[in-house]
Amino acid sequence: MNQTEAHNELKEIRAIMERSTRFLSLSGWTGVLIGIYAIIGAIIAWRLLYDFDPYFNRATVSVSRITLIYLFLDAAVVLLMSIVTGLVLTYFKAQSTGQRLWSPAAFRLFLDLAVPLIFGALFLGILLYHGFVGIVAPGMLLFYGLGLFAAGRNTHSDIRFLGILEMILAVIALLDYGHGLFYWTLGFGVLHIVYGVWMYFRYEVRKG
Repeated sequence: MNQTEAHNELKEIRAIMERSTRFLSLSGWTGVLIGIYAIIGAIIAWRLLYDFDPYFNRATVSVSRITLIYLFLDAAVVLLMSIVTGLVLTYFKAQSTGQRLWSPAAFRLFLDLAVPLIFGALFLGILLYHGFVGIVAPGMLLFYGLGLFAAGRNTHSDIRFLGILEMILAVIALLDYGHGLFYWTLGFGVLHIVYGVWMYFRYEVRKG
């Protein structure tokens, strides 16, 4: 066995070990599409707030009850489309790489991401119930960023950088109170698209 063959075998062994401990079948296109959904949802939310709600006040972030219901439905549709898109594209990516969609690594990834999101949703829901509307967008960015950072140990570590950026945006959104929708669009829309393109060219085009 020459040096090149030994090096190739070592790379293959390392790749097999990595696939067994980390879930690496996330598709870059998932991030791009989720970002597009988020931007469309943000545009709809913007129209609801600024064009159709005469009670909206950006300084106090107060909205009418009917607008709040429409905003919730808007967010629910974006979330549902994002989950379905993520599952479908991840399934096809896993099929092409020979990795199981539901493996121990995938379960750990799901758990790391789900725990901050579930408790974050409960926490923000209670804040919303008590009328703290302006904290919801920064809170969503914060808990999502925490989930991404935790999930980084079970998938591509680059996702931790995205999590840090989301948390930074959360802090800025709190400081710039009243502009939460703008920072929400940056975090869930623009950053997802940029990160998705980065993932696609780094892990799919280069290895394809």
